[in-house]
Amino acid sequence: MHPIQPIRTDGSNAFCHQTFTTRLPRIVREVQRANPHFHATVHAALDDLHDSLIQNAPLVPLNLPAPDADLWAEQFIGHDEDTWLNTDWYFAEHYFFRLILQATRYFDNGIDPYLPVKLREIESDAFQKLVATVLAEPRHLSYLMEQALWGNRIDLSHPSGLQSAQDIAGDDLLVDDRKAVIAHLGHMTGIVHLIADNFGSELMMDLILIDKFLTLGNAIVLHLKMHPTYVSDATVPDFHVLLGRLAQGQYDIDNSHASQLGQRLQAALEHGQLRLAPDFYWNSPRWLSDLPPRLEPMFLQAGLVILKGDANYRKAIYDTIYAPETPFAEVTAHFPAPLLAFRTLKSDPAVGLPANKIAQLDQRHTDNWRVTGRYGVIQFKP
Repeated sequence: MHPIQPIRTDGSNAFCHQTFTTRLPRIVREVQRANPHFHATVHAALDDLHDSLIQNAPLVPLNLPAPDADLWAEQFIGHDEDTWLNTDWYFAEHYFFRLILQATRYFDNGIDPYLPVKLREIESDAFQKLVATVLAEPRHLSYLMEQALWGNRIDLSHPSGLQSAQDIAGDDLLVDDRKAVIAHLGHMTGIVHLIADNFGSELMMDLILIDKFLTLGNAIVLHLKMHPTYVSDATVPDFHVLLGRLAQGQYDIDNSHASQLGQRLQAALEHGQLRLAPDFYWNSPRWLSDLPPRLEPMFLQAGLVILKGDANYRKAIYDTIYAPETPFAEVTAHFPAPLLAFRTLKSDPAVGLPANKIAQLDQRHTDNWRVTGRYGVIQFKP
């Protein structure tokens, strides 16, 4: 395997460069528009963050006090002379979202700056239709795994935005290891862990999949972000918002029986078959091979670990561009448990892709198909 070379923001990767020159400044403005009630000093701090991106300013350490100051001081080592357009993408993108919270004083006021746009999605007709459609189908594990994958298309921080999780072409799934996963489950022992990505449609599909695992007798640990990040990433409060709406029957349309799903999940939570595990690690740019000691024992005993989404996938493969046919199991061999990745491609790093499919997609598309969120993979490392 070739050396780890994380993508940088310096223009060597076009989509990364666009992220820092266009997408992230736009996210700052969207936070301001969504929260007109923020105090003038908060808006001024957001203005400063926006301008620092536009002006390619040097990166500066977090202000104190901060509950994760030690974590970020460690991560900042080696970046103290970096600017926004001359640093590692994975580090800088995580740090940008942490600075959003600093500017909005999240740890003082507890206000999720992305909550208005999160709620807009789960109150939409498209969301209710998705829930009703999936719950109306037979609850086969293979079907629910695919829905958990396509739910990852809905990403409020990404240019693809709210593209439909149901608008699926026959060749959108580039790698499909579901048969190997189902064979593994037939003799598996240990707890199932799901490392969540986005709130809204994706988390709803995850909850339906979790419910299926619970009915099969598997205990579940759901790993969530410790604080809001990447606009739509799921936190513990997000989980409870969605669970509460489910259990109260707000999505009981077309005989979907969504409230029964919510009540089953609530009971599993109360009885300890479903556990929530928020951690600052998932908000950090540390690689998946660099598990903190508090998490490693859980994964050593896991029967299956499900890794959701693009940013977590980048975490697993060091945000590095490999030859696309490099085996997923080879790059993730560092992880101490069976690993199942559900990921729609929203950035260039990818492994385990068949060379013939790559050639066909390169011929078919004039744009960079690797970053659109259209294509997905279900990849398994035993």
